[in-house]
Amino acid sequence: MSSEITIEPTVVWPDRCPDCNLLYPRDSYEDDEAFFDLFIPAGLFNCVGSPGTGKSYTVNAIIWKLLHNRLCEYWGVVNFRYSRYTVIREQTRIIEGHEVTTRIPETEQIPVSQIHPRIVEISNMVHMVTAIAKINQAARERKVAVRIMVALDEAR
Repeated sequence: MSSEITIEPTVVWPDRCPDCNLLYPRDSYEDDEAFFDLFIPAGLFNCVGSPGTGKSYTVNAIIWKLLHNRLCEYWGVVNFRYSRYTVIREQTRIIEGHEVTTRIPETEQIPVSQIHPRIVEISNMVHMVTAIAKINQAARERKVAVRIMVALDEAR
């Protein structure tokens, strides 16, 4: 039994993300290669630290970078809740002649599909397994290679 290699037409990748229309930075191919090599399939990365040290921010920055990697179609499966500032109120108090200004943000929840079409929100392990199965099935049907980054935040 021999395997036959089918050569498909060359694809010229666009200058913008086909899913969210983000403009790719120039001269970023080496970054794509580095992330592609670093985040290998079945890799496990653990980000630990004290509350408020930026772990969730860092993980979301990595997810965003992977979503825009042009060497492979990455997906993010997360249990994060996303929100955006709607208003930032400033309150100034004068205490013994000293002005103290406090900024108080008001936020609204954003569905992850508004962040990027290839981010899937989950709330438990069953949702995670189901989401991964759906992503893999759709990839097989479209005949594309995918990598999936699952990011779970313990605070949620």
